[in-house]
Amino acid sequence: MDRLYFNAYIGTSLLDIAPFMEKLNASFGMVSESSRLRQLHKNVPFMNSVGGQFDVEIQYKGFGIHNLFYFAKTPEMPFYNQYQYVEMYCTPSYCPTPIYRGVPFFQANLYNRFDLYYNWKNDFASVRINFVLNAMRGGFDRSLPWSESYQVYMTVAFDPYNLINKIARKK
Repeated sequence: MDRLYFNAYIGTSLLDIAPFMEKLNASFGMVSESSRLRQLHKNVPFMNSVGGQFDVEIQYKGFGIHNLFYFAKTPEMPFYNQYQYVEMYCTPSYCPTPIYRGVPFFQANLYNRFDLYYNWKNDFASVRINFVLNAMRGGFDRSLPWSESYQVYMTVAFDPYNLINKIARKK
């Protein structure tokens, strides 16, 4: 599996117009992918995808909203469904590390991800609780239905360096 991925974008922080916010960002860019599933033959052509992505994020006192909208005429990851048969393409010496499967939502022509989150931090730890609503459609035809799914997850991270320094300073 050969996969090249590009994401060129421009973004801005709008905190100058609302300095009381913790985050107020927007970005727009081009997303492109070239991939091919070569086995023993090297002259397999690449399949190309070009699309766009628009992101907006707002955060105030730890509470935030992030929205990502992706669109492409030809969606990404055309070989995603074939990765389940990875042993057909790999041997331990040929690709000893797992193949990155990517995010299947980007197989859709239209994809919107809406995150509602709370982010708590102190000197040595952070906790983020997310509710994510995913909506995707397989094409630009208005008669095609949207598919929705949601995710709820929590991320906990520790900074051991800062924790050790904090404990050492108290002694």
